[in-house]
Amino acid sequence: MRVFVFWLIVLLPAFMAGASSAQAIRIGLSGPFSGGSSPMGESMRNGVRLAVAEINATGGIGGRPIELVERDDRANNDEGARIATELAQMKVAATIGIVNTGVGLASIDIYQGARIPLMIAVSTGPVLTRKYAPPASLANFIFRISPTLDLEARMVAEDLKKRSIARIALMADDTAYGDSGTAAFGEAARLAGLDLVSVQRFRIGDTDMRRQLQHARTAGAQAVVGWGIGPELAQLARGMAAMRWQVPLLGSWTLSMRNFINAAGSAGEGALMPQTFI
Repeated sequence: MRVFVFWLIVLLPAFMAGASSAQAIRIGLSGPFSGGSSPMGESMRNGVRLAVAEINATGGIGGRPIELVERDDRANNDEGARIATELAQMKVAATIGIVNTGVGLASIDIYQGARIPLMIAVSTGPVLTRKYAPPASLANFIFRISPTLDLEARMVAEDLKKRSIARIALMADDTAYGDSGTAAFGEAARLAGLDLVSVQRFRIGDTDMRRQLQHARTAGAQAVVGWGIGPELAQLARGMAAMRWQVPLLGSWTLSMRNFINAAGSAGEGALMPQTFI
């Protein structure tokens, strides 16, 4: 929350110069507040609401209160783009949000074109803040808080190398997030000297991972790295338990999502992931 407070108090006024002091500052808040990604969206929204309440309780910014305009993108790319267009037409001062990389890819062009600052609060996709970074664009209106997933991938690969686990199966969802994770971990594994013996993909909503897991087991994988969100990662853990395949399960920070922990149950015990604390 403190990062949001700093950004809102210190950075936002630079974009608000010349505005009437009588008006509320309208800030968009876009994220998945329903569906499989909602635990991430809800946590983000709670933090933003707390920050806004704290700022407004002390007089707002330059005497102006903050008004949040909240929209549920449902982790749907088209809906994310529609919301970005709507918020741009409303001329919000800025937008906070973007949990899913695919939603971000569908949205950033709209915010950049409207010259509306977007603070990416959750998504770790590296491309989101690199697309308009100089020299590609003279002014980049896309910012981020979370570390990028290529850092996560390096941390996971380094941990596996330290434990002398060299034969790895990578399981990733078929979204833009999974695409980025597959590319990032593939490169991290190469640099760490790990052998990717199986690379498998799965769809959002899949509940049976036996085919992917059997391929990995037959290939002699000594660990499984999962790159997706909570519900599907839980199915990986449950599938491994059902097969009595006792190898380590690692992955992106999304292994800490509440809907992974709840759905995986005891099958999720021991899963490891990088985690950042801001």
